[in-house]
Amino acid sequence: MPYELRQISSRFPVTLYSSRDCAPCNSGRNLLNARGIPYVEKTIDSAQDTEALQRLSGDTSLPFLTIGG
Repeated sequence: MPYELRQISSRFPVTLYSSRDCAPCNSGRNLLNARGIPYVEKTIDSAQDTEALQRLSGDTSLPFLTIGG
C-alpha cells in the first residue's frame, strides 16, 4: 500500500457493515475493492449485532459505511 494511503487509512479507517446474501452489500464491497480502498468488514448476523448497528447509525439498513472514528 502506498505511503499516503497508509497514512489516510490509519487516520480515517473505513468500516463496512454488511450481512450475508445482501446484493447492495456486495456492490459496496466491490466498489471499495475496485477503488483500492482498504476497509474492515463487520457482518451483522445476530440480534445483538443489529442492536449495536441501530445504536451506531440510528437505523438497521445495510450496507452501512463509516469513515474515521
